[in-house]
Amino acid sequence: MPSTLPRSVRESWGEQAADDFAGWLDDRIRERAVHRDDFREVLSRLDVLENEVAGINDRLDRFETRFDQIDQRFDQINQRLDQQSAQFDQRLDKMNERFDQQSAQFDQRLDQQSVQFDQRLDKMNERFDRLHEQMRVQTRWTVGTIALFGTIVTVLLAIAQFGGG
Repeated sequence: MPSTLPRSVRESWGEQAADDFAGWLDDRIRERAVHRDDFREVLSRLDVLENEVAGINDRLDRFETRFDQIDQRFDQINQRLDQQSAQFDQRLDKMNERFDQQSAQFDQRLDQQSVQFDQRLDKMNERFDRLHEQMRVQTRWTVGTIALFGTIVTVLLAIAQFGGG
């Protein structure tokens, strides 16, 4: 359907210019405009897309709800892990305390045994010193006795050689 221009435009431009302009305007509109059927088809497709987008939004909302639930579960798991870690730390601290106590007891026993060993070693040293002294005295007596016997034998031999002869 060709465009018609208002009467005032036709009168001021003239019939020929108004028809040319109306034809040119119709061509431009045909080139750039969308036909009603095409427009309705686009609208119906847009409605379908709108419904699909609404469905996608619903799914996204459900996913968001699921992610929130997953986040809550992760928070619960993190809390449990934190509790277990704290319990583990407490157990480890108790074990360290027991180890420290046992180590201290061991050190005390070792110190006591070291003192006892030192005392025994001192006693042994005293015994060795006394034994050494006794051996020295006995050696002197033996040497002295041998020297005395040697002197007596020498005197007797001298008497026998010079006196009896």
